[in-house]
Amino acid sequence: MSLHPEFHPVCGLLPLMQGREFEALVADVRENGLREAILLDPSGQILDGRNRYRACREAGVEPAFLTWDGDGSALDLVLSRNVHRRQLTERQRAQFLSGRN
Repeated sequence: MSLHPEFHPVCGLLPLMQGREFEALVADVRENGLREAILLDPSGQILDGRNRYRACREAGVEPAFLTWDGDGSALDLVLSRNVHRRQLTERQRAQFLSGRN
């Protein structure tokens, strides 16, 4: 696997964490390590965990990876894992959900 995996196109449907939100994630990863592995698609691209990957790099923490089994839709998987847990605005949620069509 590449030392710097590429991001799956579905990652671009969600906004990157920035500013204080991202700084808080970096601080948490630095203090507590990565608590949830970064999910790769079968080809090795980051499917879910783009911000966690960036935080690991920033914090100097070795990222952990799991590979998705490819069962079902990558878009549905990322939607399920992110839309309700992330602090997205209603507009951001609507934009992401519109990408499903």
